[in-house]
Amino acid sequence: GATGATGPQGTPGPAGPAGPAGPAGPAGSAGPAGPAGPGAVVLTSSGTYTVPGGVNEVQVTAVGGGGGGGPAIGAFGGGGGGQGATVVVLASVAAGTVLTVSIGSGGTGQPSGTSCTQSPGGAGGATSVAVNGRPVVSAAGGGGGAGDACGSTTSLGGPGGAAAAAAGTTLQGVYGMAGQNAPGGANCAVGTGGTVQHGGSGGGVADVAGSGGAGATGSCTPGVGSVSARGVAGYVEMLPV
Repeated sequence: GATGATGPQGTPGPAGPAGPAGPAGPAGSAGPAGPAGPGAVVLTSSGTYTVPGGVNEVQVTAVGGGGGGGPAIGAFGGGGGGQGATVVVLASVAAGTVLTVSIGSGGTGQPSGTSCTQSPGGAGGATSVAVNGRPVVSAAGGGGGAGDACGSTTSLGGPGGAAAAAAGTTLQGVYGMAGQNAPGGANCAVGTGGTVQHGGSGGGVADVAGSGGAGATGSCTPGVGSVSARGVAGYVEMLPV
């Protein structure tokens, strides 16, 4: 007899095994830059500094306080205060080490007077860094400016501070600049008000950390005169390397 009609399609069989993996695609774009490493830290007041993780050397810059300017004695101006020393060392330290920092203050100024024994400007304080009481670096403060020693006609500027560092460190030490002497030429008998001396300039750049204070300007009026300038305090900079 005749062939019967085609039956309905059967259900699909199970999927065959997966083929081999295709070639790798192109590399993606670079990710964002990581955070910056630890930078320089400047300390202007006494305290502590902890060495950051991953750091084993720190460049330490220490600047001593400037000396105060000298007083005027009558018409004679005072000498300028000396500049504090600057010291740079490369210290080997372990991450997490705590460094103790002491910032040298600026030396005090002095009021003017008429006495030949008027006190000079105050000395600037030393700036130092230590580890567990062991000194790493020390920058001495500048000396105070003097007043005229009655008859010398020259008021001496204060000496600059000296530099020192612990053994085994790389040292770049710079003595502070001495304060300028006050010039001669005071003469209160010449003309109305007379001629007076200006005080000597302090060592270093005026008003910059560690600079010495200017000496006081003289006066032809007994007991009247300016107060000499105070020295400027030092600082410490820590730079991980």
